[in-house]
Amino acid sequence: MKKFMKFSFVALAVFALFGCASINPAEIQYTEISAKEFFDTDPKDLYAKSQGYKVTDVHIANINNFLQETWIEIKNPNDSFRPQAASVTDFLIDKTQNDPTWEERFNSIRFNERFNGHFTVYLYLQEESSFAWKLIVYNIEGIPTQEQIDASIAEEEKARTEQEAAEEKAYREKLARLDEKGKQIAKDYIYHGTEDVIKNWSLFRKGALEEGHAYYISGFVMKSGGTMAIIEGWENSPVFVTYKNQKIKGECASEYKSTVIVAGGKAPMHTPIVLGLIKEE
Repeated sequence: MKKFMKFSFVALAVFALFGCASINPAEIQYTEISAKEFFDTDPKDLYAKSQGYKVTDVHIANINNFLQETWIEIKNPNDSFRPQAASVTDFLIDKTQNDPTWEERFNSIRFNERFNGHFTVYLYLQEESSFAWKLIVYNIEGIPTQEQIDASIAEEEKARTEQEAAEEKAYREKLARLDEKGKQIAKDYIYHGTEDVIKNWSLFRKGALEEGHAYYISGFVMKSGGTMAIIEGWENSPVFVTYKNQKIKGECASEYKSTVIVAGGKAPMHTPIVLGLIKEE
């Protein structure tokens, strides 16, 4: 069975060994077909229907030089590990003369899905032997101008900046809501909130919470039946704790880890007191 030669050194070597009949690609009637349908169709059936194809929705994986020819790899939508090789030697010679930045522009957007995957490639088939065909590129449409590339980059940067700003705003609003809950629990104490959480962890682990102060502590994990607790990730730094009441202790016990407000205990032991839990959103 005749078949397309896949992109490999062996296949390219076969291509290079055989001569080719003279074909005028400008005179070919190109049949439009999607890349998926192109790869789904048996090669001999393709060739029986048309000598050339206008393949839409093409993703060009790479441009390579081998055996004195330049080849593109057309990504197989059904199997990304089995691309199809097509010669662009003649196409690039003409393109470079008329559009010197073409290849540079292609390389700059090769990994940009906004462009790559939407190219239209005109391919014609040239018989290399009784068992192999060579695909040759007549034209490639859809490579953007530099102005279009610059506009796309600016648009993506704007979208990224807006997304980051929105995420930062949502994060700050979430912390504000958590602090509002924390202040309600710690209403009789000097409150150290979410902005101080790293310092709060350190003070908790080192037994340095102050009497009269309350601290926002996330990652609170009960140990030893509730008589001790750790900050998640610091299993080797357990701290003795007490609870404002049994209800709060039970709520902590029902969670693997909690976000809690902890007050510094009274002298001489200064055992931290868990004042309440904050349910994170």
